[in-house]
Amino acid sequence: MWLQACLNGSRTSAEHIEPDLSRRLRLMSAWKVLPDFVSVNLSEPGIEQVIAILVKRGVGLEAGIWTAADARFLLTLTDVPWLRLLFEPWESDPEQANRMVDDIEDVLGDALPQVPRLVHGTDEAVWSLLERAMRDGHVSRIGLEDTLLLPSGEIATDNAALVIAAKVLINTRVA
Repeated sequence: MWLQACLNGSRTSAEHIEPDLSRRLRLMSAWKVLPDFVSVNLSEPGIEQVIAILVKRGVGLEAGIWTAADARFLLTLTDVPWLRLLFEPWESDPEQANRMVDDIEDVLGDALPQVPRLVHGTDEAVWSLLERAMRDGHVSRIGLEDTLLLPSGEIATDNAALVIAAKVLINTRVA
């Protein structure tokens, strides 16, 4: 079993995240209990130092790729042993989110073929990108962090309702 620590999520630095990079790096270096892996968003300031500490400490890394620029940056990180590439455009419009994933894939091309790719969206783009992930043979994710709405537009009562809706969508497309 893997346990992923979602260190930032949609929270702001005022809510709980250490805004001072040097202090954050010292805190990470002092972690007593290490997660199996951490998602690192490549567009965040100081990410090179964060990655260096996590690699040194033996923590697995998932690359959070929001844009084509992030994908270009990823290609410069040749010594990082990525566990997974997480395509997560923060555009909630389905068409724009799909274009952003197209741009990311264009940049990456055939690079890192051994590294699994997870594609997911936010808000209205969630269901379109889930279908894209299925079509392209990638994994996806679903949860209240990503959307509050079911494919029908109804508000999901909980994470379980979203998972059930995703499984129905997957089973419908596979059948």
